Amino acid sequence: MSRTEIPMTMTAPEHPSLGTASGAVVSPVTASIFRVTRGDRILGFVEAVGTDWVGFAGPALERSEEIGRYATLSAALQDLGGQSERPALRLVS
Repeated sequence: MSRTEIPMTMTAPEHPSLGTASGAVVSPVTASIFRVTRGDRILGFVEAVGTDWVGFAGPALERSEEIGRYATLSAALQDLGGQSERPALRLVS
């Protein structure tokens, strides 16, 4: 499938080689930006930029942070999955 063909959703298969990307659901937001979820949690977004994939962690695209550039979609998904397993920071007063 080329990047110009946008599926409704795609689920990463359960496989040890995919690590934390297993079971992630990838859904198009635009022609080049995809939302990545697992269960009811939004892990972040990936954007196709030229031949690279850029990963963004966060539940809302406008407030997400770039976490890296990747040669493959699976590498971006693995990093997003790893980001989701890190504990969230809490503000205390």
